[in-house]
Amino acid sequence: MNVRALMIKLTQNDCTMSDLAKILGISKSSVYRKMSGITEFTRLEIATIKSAFKLNDDDLVEIFFDCKSV
Repeated sequence: MNVRALMIKLTQNDCTMSDLAKILGISKSSVYRKMSGITEFTRLEIATIKSAFKLNDDDLVEIFFDCKSV
């Protein structure tokens, strides 16, 4: 996962980690665990993020399927 790319999208949309947690319906600590790679975002959460921030498929690949971080 490319945390930096997701943080850029959050910043561009004036969204905090607390806001993201509310959008996803999860706790802020769950968001931090997902961002740090302890747990993964579900497909539903990724779809919700895509919709909330109007991301395109290239954005999703860059953020959630970044091959460089593997």
